[in-house]
Amino acid sequence: MTAMAIQIVTKPLPGADMKKILGNLVFNARWDNFTSYGKSMDHMVGDQAVQAIAAKITASGTVEWVRSNMVRELTV
Repeated sequence: MTAMAIQIVTKPLPGADMKKILGNLVFNARWDNFTSYGKSMDHMVGDQAVQAIAAKITASGTVEWVRSNMVRELTV
């Protein structure tokens, strides 16, 4: 079985309202297998609500992307 995890890190932009943003934001998610990960990603990419939230965050000018990571745990 292959476990999957992703991590997305953002940081506040200079001048951002720190009452709205509390430091760096790290989003972590984990799935038990690659199939579950793929289904989740397909759903998020195609979901208009998720796209709207991403657009709102980008338009806010409060944070910028730092990095994202994907980890696969393989059993041998």
